[in-house]
Amino acid sequence: MFLWKFIFKFIHKICLFKNNLLKRFIYAQNLLHSFTKYCFIL
Repeated sequence: MFLWKFIFKFIHKICLFKNNLLKRFIYAQNLLHSFTKYCFIL
């Protein structure tokens, strides 16, 4: 029973980590997009 809890927590942590990476990636892409738009306007 304890082992299953441990495995579940581990998977949960990995999922959270992946979500954070995805959010950062999307944020970086948006930043880059707005930056290129800004440069294009200039």
